[in-house]
Amino acid sequence: MLASPFAFYRGSAILQAHDLAATLGSGIDIQICGDCHLSKFGGFATLERALIFDLNDFDETTLGPWEWDLKRLLASFTIASSTSDTGRLLKKATEIVNAGDPDREGQLLIDEYPSAQPVLNSRIHNAKVLPS
Repeated sequence: MLASPFAFYRGSAILQAHDLAATLGSGIDIQICGDCHLSKFGGFATLERALIFDLNDFDETTLGPWEWDLKRLLASFTIASSTSDTGRLLKKATEIVNAGDPDREGQLLIDEYPSAQPVLNSRIHNAKVLPS
């Protein structure tokens, strides 16, 4: 809490899980993130040069009510929008968006993939299956 309300929130998933355990839910349990918040999402480049948006950290994943992730994510938007962390989070969002631009740093590794493809195909073709 000393650094910022959002920093405290990021580190307090267990506290919120304790509080949410007493609330009503749909009864549908799934594999949840467990610590779903705004900073857990990011942009990633695929081999097809597409930008995808997904979770980037599963260190606290667990079986639980899907509503917990949704409630935690929405609460993180509320906290982030009301604190000084907003500027930093907006900068991160801009970096994610720019990652899809071929002239930006996030795309550089994808540009190297086509030149490596013949070597990869050769290795796959010559690979031997190990006996089981």
